[in-house]
Amino acid sequence: MNIIIKKIIPYALKRLLGRSKLFWSLRSKFMGKGVWIRYAKNYSEERRGFFSSFVDEYECYTIIDYGCASGPNLYRIETDLKEKKFYFLGVDISDDALKIAKSVIKSRAKFSRYLTSENILELSKQSKDSIVDLAIFDRVLKILNKKDLT
Repeated sequence: MNIIIKKIIPYALKRLLGRSKLFWSLRSKFMGKGVWIRYAKNYSEERRGFFSSFVDEYECYTIIDYGCASGPNLYRIETDLKEKKFYFLGVDISDDALKIAKSVIKSRAKFSRYLTSENILELSKQSKDSIVDLAIFDRVLKILNKKDLT
């Protein structure tokens, strides 16, 4: 019984919260706005390095980060590949996170709560081929339902 209380219940609650759009949209209200500031420049994780390597290898210049939070993936790309010119579209449900992303990302970037056809079209116009080179969905798909995906 003790293992259930100490390990299984907290794990189940964490998984439940991690799948809640309400939690992610209000995360800074629960944990303070500093959570997004700390997260914005937290680019040491291996997956963030993967994005930079991928962007460099495949010459991606127009990038959507859906569920961008405060922008750590875009920040890492921008920091690792300083000599390149990027156009970013960051989308997130947290206004607090987006404010931090706007202050941290120096490349040409637009941030929005919604991914719209207008946003995508505007970004694609920055590409020589009129396409978006890369869309990042880093750990965000787990909170989307079928309607959101559509």
